[in-house]
Amino acid sequence: MAQSSIPDSSKSLNGIISAMVTPLLASGDDVDLEGVKSLVYFLLDKGIHGLFPLGSTGEGVLLTEGVRMKMAEMVMQEVQGQVPVIVHSGAFKVGEVIRLSNHAKDIGADGVSVIPPSYYSMDEQALLQYFSMIAEELDPFPIYLYNIPSNAKNAISIPLFAKLSQKHLNIHGMKESSMDFSNFYELVQAARPEQIKLMGNDDQIFASLCIGGNGAISAGSTAVPEPYIELYRAYVEGDLSKAFYWQTICSKVKKMLVKSCPVAPHKKVLQLRNVMADKVSPPLRQLNENELADLQSSLKDLGYFSYPS
Repeated sequence: MAQSSIPDSSKSLNGIISAMVTPLLASGDDVDLEGVKSLVYFLLDKGIHGLFPLGSTGEGVLLTEGVRMKMAEMVMQEVQGQVPVIVHSGAFKVGEVIRLSNHAKDIGADGVSVIPPSYYSMDEQALLQYFSMIAEELDPFPIYLYNIPSNAKNAISIPLFAKLSQKHLNIHGMKESSMDFSNFYELVQAARPEQIKLMGNDDQIFASLCIGGNGAISAGSTAVPEPYIELYRAYVEGDLSKAFYWQTICSKVKKMLVKSCPVAPHKKVLQLRNVMADKVSPPLRQLNENELADLQSSLKDLGYFSYPS
């Protein structure tokens, strides 16, 4: 079994962690391996601090187990220990979550992230049992809970996070994507000092750092990583006014990417930047002509449009 290239991933899981898209072949149902190579090189070259494949931006829940495993393997092969990799292994069935998580462990990932079960409404007791089952099965492999109630329907409350953390020491932290900043503040207060608190809202990265967050798992940084890296660098250097300026640019990037349909804008920007193809997995759709023109205009205004004329 491969071992993680980073002895204690929690200590190094800081900064901007890119919520990667998944490069797909024209069929939309398999990984474009050359696209993965190009995307990983692009993100590492820009200075990204970590990678988060197969989450919401990575279309993980739309892909088969085999395709998800192939994507994770390819990312690990290309990264070669240069930055931490946290693989999203959330799925509808607990068995699939465990299989995907064990696979991530076997290929040397630095941990997994897991969303709550979806569709049915779950009370705290059910969620406690669900995450405990996964944590016990994977112990001591690091798990990062992923709170995204707008997509997963069920929320991970901060009291639930605290209960799970006390019970299972391999729960190393949480990605907080509720969009409610008070939740993130409560997470910072409830977490142990060594636990990792990651912002999942690109509009709130600067604020989250200021109150004790470790960084962000950012969707925008997979397509336009530059301002996110500048934001974190300025914050670490103590230049708060500069960090706030870059936060305003990150917010513009986010607005550009969420203006139309999910995922397709991120992939189209990467195509326009000569990184990879823009195919999305059905039932997601591609941009229409008006949306594409608007995206190109916004990207030019931001200064990150490198598509040959």
